[in-house]
Amino acid sequence: MASTANLTMDQGTTFTFNVILETTTGTPWNLTDWSVRGQMRKSYSSSSATASFTATHDSKGGKITISL
Repeated sequence: MASTANLTMDQGTTFTFNVILETTTGTPWNLTDWSVRGQMRKSYSSSSATASFTATHDSKGGKITISL
């Protein structure tokens, strides 16, 4: 099931957010051979990114960490 999160961050601070991906049975999603990335844009339709997140993941545990 898809979900949405509104993220709030204070200017000038370090921001970190964790996402846990699970299958419908609650098993962590296997992210082996996957890569992750993220960008922040002024609006959905903006053609250029304001910033790019640092993104890492735990291959077998389904955990994605984004930082800015």
